Amino acid sequence: MIGDIVLLVGAVTSVIGTLIAVFRARTDKKLGISSDERQARREEADDHRDTLANRDAFIDRLNDRLNASEAREAAIQTRYDTLERRYRRLQDYTDELEHHIYTRKGPPPPPRPEGT
Repeated sequence: MIGDIVLLVGAVTSVIGTLIAVFRARTDKKLGISSDERQARREEADDHRDTLANRDAFIDRLNDRLNASEAREAAIQTRYDTLERRYRRLQDYTDELEHHIYTRKGPPPPPRPEGT
């Protein structure tokens, strides 16, 4: 009994598939679409999917480069801030030494700031 039902479902599916193929072929013939054109359209759709995948991969690579650039920029900014503070301390020390000289104070000069 179940075997007959499975056989019947298989036959109905096969008939429906054949009818769809015939209907598609008749429709394509009316529209003037050949099987080569249909294949070309499938390939074009595949190419489009590949293009989207390539675009997404390209965007991912650009995001990686952007993240790396931002990390480098942050490191450079940190280094710049450190050097700027050091430069400011040296300028302040230079001002202190000039003041020491102009007021005619004798040796020893004021001590050098740490980290310079």
